[in-house]
Amino acid sequence: MSALSDYLSEVARERGISGPRPFARHAGVPITTAKRLLDGTAEPGADTLETVAGKLGLSLDRLFRLAGIKEADPPFVLPPEFAALGPEQRRIIVTLGREFLRLINAQTPTRTQATVTPIGRARVSEASWDEDPPNGADGP
Repeated sequence: MSALSDYLSEVARERGISGPRPFARHAGVPITTAKRLLDGTAEPGADTLETVAGKLGLSLDRLFRLAGIKEADPPFVLPPEFAALGPEQRRIIVTLGREFLRLINAQTPTRTQATVTPIGRARVSEASWDEDPPNGADGP
């Protein structure tokens, strides 16, 4: 059993809910999910825990903690000084951010090389660098 299943089983006992079928009905989850939550074999996602917390009136933070799920990070907000950027500069920052995310989420790890032109436009290109890296760049 797990800390989450121990807690949910305790809540079910205190409320007179006996067995997975009644628990599923009260918690708003399928019977198979209820069985797995109560016997400790479930690895529930945030959506399942949100449903259970809402239906049973339990603390979502506590369920997340017991399930070993990290709470969601707060939304990303740029520092106040970025408000001074003009529309074109903001577009460049967004483009760089998207390209960065694309590169770090790529299926195969690659080295990247960024070049910035004098007018501030950036171009990021992938390089395999199986041989020597370009001048001034670190190798793998």
